[in-house]
Amino acid sequence: MSKHNNKPMSKGNTTQGITRQVETTTSRTADRVQDGDTISVPIVEEQLRAGVREVEGGTARITKDVIAEQQSIDVPVQREEVYVTERAVNRPATAADMAALDRDIEVSLREQEVVTSKQAVVTGEVEIRKDVTTETQRVTDTVRREEVEVSDARDPRIHIEGGSSASADGSVERLDGRPGGRNR
Repeated sequence: MSKHNNKPMSKGNTTQGITRQVETTTSRTADRVQDGDTISVPIVEEQLRAGVREVEGGTARITKDVIAEQQSIDVPVQREEVYVTERAVNRPATAADMAALDRDIEVSLREQEVVTSKQAVVTGEVEIRKDVTTETQRVTDTVRREEVEVSDARDPRIHIEGGSSASADGSVERLDGRPGGRNR
């Protein structure tokens, strides 16, 4: 279509005895072959190709959590003890013995008390690294190809070259040797 009107454009060209009409609305090309002329019509097919691109594939999150737990350890502790032993004695009292009458005697006792502290100690480590691995993924898509068919292959005026022969009923012959008929 033209940018300025909505009429289909058609073009007629005559080059070396070949008249070609091109209708842009249907994208079909009609070729007329004159005596002694040969034209080539390309046969096009799509081929599936694949590439890769970098995308975000996810995140690996490594988390260290602090776990609180009760821990018990046995600690030896010492303490002083007092043993009071009474013995039978038979002797005359001295001045020192008389000074000790009605007197309290105190003996200090010492003992150990358990004191805890905490010290952070590295007991292991986690190594984090990233590698690239390669795997094969199968991709499937639909591709199109053109097939060339010759109608009425029994007509003695139509010659099929390129290794194919006429089909049994002679109605349609495909040039690639596959069974005839339109599958469109």
